[in-house]
This record gives sequence, C-alpha cells and structure tokens, in this order.
Amino acid sequence: MRVLNVLLIWMALILVASDAATAQQVSGHRKALLIGNAKYDGFTLPGVGKSLDALEVALQQQGFEVIRHENLDEKKLKEVAESFPQSVPTNGVALIYYQGLGANVTRLGKRYNLLRPIGVSIKNEGDYRSRALSLDKLLELLREKSGATRSLVLLDACWQSPVKIDRPDNIQAGLSEFETQAGEVVMFAAGSGKSIPAPAKDVPSPMAQAITKHLAKFNASSADACTTIANDLNQAWFAAGDKAGIGAPSRFPVANKLRDGKAPGEGFVNSIGMTFRWCPPGKFTMGSRESDNSATRDRQPVDVVLTQGFWMGEHEVTQREHYAVTRKNPPRGFTESTNTPYWGVTESKHITDFCKKLTEIERKAGRLPDGWMYVAPTEAEWEYACRAGASTRFCFGDDAALLGKYGNFADRTLWSSNPDYNWADRKSADGVAEALAPVGSYLPNAWGIRDMHGNVAEIVADHLVTPRKGGTDPLVRLEKNGVTQTRGGAWCSVPLYCESSFRNALTSRDKLNFVGFRIAIKKVK
Repeated sequence: MRVLNVLLIWMALILVASDAATAQQVSGHRKALLIGNAKYDGFTLPGVGKSLDALEVALQQQGFEVIRHENLDEKKLKEVAESFPQSVPTNGVALIYYQGLGANVTRLGKRYNLLRPIGVSIKNEGDYRSRALSLDKLLELLREKSGATRSLVLLDACWQSPVKIDRPDNIQAGLSEFETQAGEVVMFAAGSGKSIPAPAKDVPSPMAQAITKHLAKFNASSADACTTIANDLNQAWFAAGDKAGIGAPSRFPVANKLRDGKAPGEGFVNSIGMTFRWCPPGKFTMGSRESDNSATRDRQPVDVVLTQGFWMGEHEVTQREHYAVTRKNPPRGFTESTNTPYWGVTESKHITDFCKKLTEIERKAGRLPDGWMYVAPTEAEWEYACRAGASTRFCFGDDAALLGKYGNFADRTLWSSNPDYNWADRKSADGVAEALAPVGSYLPNAWGIRDMHGNVAEIVADHLVTPRKGGTDPLVRLEKNGVTQTRGGAWCSVPLYCESSFRNALTSRDKLNFVGFRIAIKKVK
C-alpha cells in the first residue's frame, strides 16, 4: 500500500486558502482559437503568420491552451467554428482571434458581419452570406455549445480588399457594430463600417501587436483592456457585455493526458469539457470536532486512509455536460443557464448510468486509458476533496460569514428576495436568490475545487449509516433498504448544512431542484 504523506503540502495550501477570500476570482480553464487566412486568390495578406506567432506565445503565457489554423476553406472554416465551442471547458474562457478578409452585407434591412474563407468564388452578396462564416452564427455557437462564462472575439478583418467582386451590391469592407450579451467581448480592428489598408510588410498586424501587449489587462477588466487596445489602434470598435474581467489565471498546471497527478490541484479536461482536479492519496480525519448536538451527532470523527489518488470533478455536473452524455436535461424554468448544475437526481443509479456512458464516450475519444473509469465519489473521497487539507468547518476556515464568497446557500440575498425563507443566514450574501448559480461563480478551495459548499446537495456512492465508517478506503453499500446519502448542502441550506462534514439522507423520490451530483475519475482496483 502506497500512502503519500501530504501534511507539509497541506500546511502550505491552507495558508493559500486562508487568503483566498480576499483574492481576485480565479479564471476557469482557458482555451483560444487562432485563425489566419492569408492566401486568397490573386492576393496574399502579409503578416498573418507573424500575428499568430506573437499571439500564440502571449496566450500561452496567460494560461491559454491554443488551437491554431491557417488558410481555411469554406468547409474547414465552418467545421472549426462548430467544433471549437464544444471543446471550451465548463466555466472556461474562450478567445477567438481571426485575421483575414471580412465584410458587412446589408440584406432586407439586416446587417451581416462575415469572415471570408480562402478558395471561394464570391460574385455578389448572396455568395458572401452563404459561403462566409457569419459572426452572428459564431457567437450563437459559443452561447449554446461552449462551457465558457467569458468569450472574447477579436477580429482583425477590416482590410480594404483587393479581391474583386463582379457584383458588389451591398457588400462593404470592414465590419459593422452590433449588441453583445453579458460575458461577451467583440472587437474589430477598425471603426464600425470602416476599413483600413492592407499591411505592406510581413510583420504582426497593429491589432495583433496591441492585443499581445495588453492581453493581461483582460484579467481584471475586459472593458478597460479593450479601451487600451482601441487607443493603440486609434480607430477600433468594441462592445463589452459587462466591465468584469476574465479572472486571474489559475496557478495549477493542466495535464495533457490522464495519469496519476503530480501535485494536489493539477487539472485535467476531458473531451466534452468537463474539468477535474487531482486529489493525492493520503490520510485525514473525517467528521466534525463538534459532534455533541442533535445536528452533528452522526458526524463523529473517524480516521481515514485513502490509498490511491483520484481526479475529482472541479464542479458539480452541469446541464450542458449532462446533455452531452445523455441528451436529457431537467425542464427549463428554475434555471436557464446550461452551466448551472444538473438537478433532480433521485438515486445513485442515475450517476452510475451517467458514468458508464461517459466512460464509453471517453474511451472512444482516446481520453480514458485502460484501468481508469468515471465513478461517483465515496463519502470519504468527497469530504477529503472538499477539505483539501483543512480541518475546519469549511474548506476556508470556521467563519460562516465568509461562506458567501465560496458558495450559493440560504443567505441574506435569498431572504431579501423571499422572506418566507426565514431560516436564511443574514450575515452573508452570495449574490444569488432562489436559483442555482452557474458553477465556478465562487472562490475555489486550496486544490482548485469549487462549489462544494452549497448550490446542489451531491449524492455520493455510500449509503447513509450511523456511526460512519472510517479505516482504509471505506465504502458502505447495503444490500437492502440502503438510504441514499448527500453531501455539501444546497442553495436553500443554512451554513450548518454546508459544512465539509455534513451528511444527509435523501428519501424522496421527487425530482428536487436542490439535489445533483459530482463525479470522479479513479483507477479500477
């Protein structure tokens, strides 16, 4: 048996966690798509490769995984636009930079912004609309298919085009302004409806240089970053759906393939954008130090040894992720965003079936090596991952007044919106009322795991028994009359029910909007 002594690591990480409540919100996983179209029929746009080179380096330094494509024809350009959003991780940041020819077209009073592929014959506005990539379509795909909470679309596509069109009709070089939604930024290299001369030298474009120079400013404020870049360019247009930035880059590395992690908190992203954090093997005390009252008497502390590490889901399973695996989701109404947790789970079999399908998907995608599988975490694994080395009531300490920075629970915001929630704790405010919060809306614990205090109560693999079982790799499953167990509290829970050690029974067969689940990846013994 190999047990990693993580005591020293824990001590260092607890110090990090103690400062987390005052730190800037940490970004989710970052993914960028760079597209450069230079080789048009009868014309080559200079500097495209150099622009992509400069941006690729700058993006990687800011923690982005970069996908790069050059000289895409119509089919490939639309395929890339379809596939990229689906690969953006849950609670992630998506960035798209395009350099090439673009135009805006007016048709029946509607304006279209279009990005031109190479190798196509465009003779009129109908050809342009049917064969080019629509900016509206690109944003629609990002909104519907990606896990992004922040999207940056930067378009270096306002060049005066020497490519002749037989019937120009309502085609105009450059791009035209439009409205964005919250969390979105769209920026053009020139003013709305304006175009600029094609570059004369094979150097990065002015827009690429300005983005490279000021990229880090997007962390704190997207609007301020765009203003700075626009000032460098003198004539750029942009729209920022809100002033907020994309957050600070995560300090944790990301594994490019599934294996044993190298350090607590290391990340892994699977083929459908689900994100996981490494939890090393180790030992800890499961339960509460204050187990002498009616609310905590089933939480007597026990010593636990976990002999193998595992990858714990960074978030609760979201509706986007659940639909990608099962093609099913709860009805709209209680929540609208697909980045909120899937809710309505009534038994652990639902999780077992989900994990089986996901395991099949990931094996086919080549992202799940033999010997690994998706599973529901055990009670001990759940609490170990939640604590991330802490022995306090919550992952961040004992003060429930800080809970609103780490999770969605019954707080002053909920009570203010509906005083019927008279049990709500009014010392803290999480900003969300009678609803689920999009995952990743709050600060992570010391291992980069989020939303373990509140949002939805999470079903674990163990049945609920008292006293709880400790020892080595504990798991309790009863052959008959086993009671489903949940952990972590929910959006309607008081702080006591959100503690790291809290455990509860799920006896209802109704689809409750405060019950969901989280999954892990483990080696099969």
